[in-house]
Amino acid sequence: MSDELLRAQDVLARRLERGGQPRGTAPQGVIFCYQAGPLGNTLAWWRTRRAGGFHADIRLLRRTNGRVGVATRFGVGAPAAVALLEELAAWGVRRFISLGIAGGLQAGHRAGDLLVVERALRDEGTSAHYLAPGETVEASAPLTRRLALALTQVGRPYVTGTTCTTDAPYRTTRALVERWTRAGGLAVDMEAAGLFAAAQRRGVDVAAGLCLADALTPQGWRLTFDEAAVGSGVRALFGAAIEALEAPDGAGQ
Repeated sequence: MSDELLRAQDVLARRLERGGQPRGTAPQGVIFCYQAGPLGNTLAWWRTRRAGGFHADIRLLRRTNGRVGVATRFGVGAPAAVALLEELAAWGVRRFISLGIAGGLQAGHRAGDLLVVERALRDEGTSAHYLAPGETVEASAPLTRRLALALTQVGRPYVTGTTCTTDAPYRTTRALVERWTRAGGLAVDMEAAGLFAAAQRRGVDVAAGLCLADALTPQGWRLTFDEAAVGSGVRALFGAAIEALEAPDGAGQ
């Protein structure tokens, strides 16, 4: 029996009492999008309806008959993402794909390059509340393969590998970047490790796709990037995420 004093299902029940419950049936999958700006007008092109009931903008895509939702405007970082995952999982969502922009850690990376994340280095605090101590945490393999397959089918190049998740981007030191690169890190993000850990604890599936934007090396952080290339990459990930979440069980495995 769980010893957790605060549970997401209790929070949703409280909202139900106050008339703030989600509307309709839970989608089978939800895309987390932290930076909606690079999507441009993509979301506006899709007919959607709001789910309501969450401290986020949750839109269900009508083209998928509500089977896929998109979450925006809920903040960034593992604590915010995992809190929303907990509540959506309590509603009944079983698949999640996290999409964001990230800093590239390896020489030769260019703005717009895509990374399908296989594992995350745990340099944040949220994952420790869900899993025993460890250096890395794995993404959901079947859903990750579906995301990669969807990119392959549209001819979009990508690499697979490790991201390094941090809570404190402004405390990124030269020694930290050197450790991340020695560990095989390809990018640095703020959510993946926490989401993967929570997913394992709650028995749901989470995959992550990152579009590399700026560059982070021991010599410094290059903050400027090609916005058009990043926008194209994020839109490609978004389309692939919809296909991956709509795919039936067993597809791409």
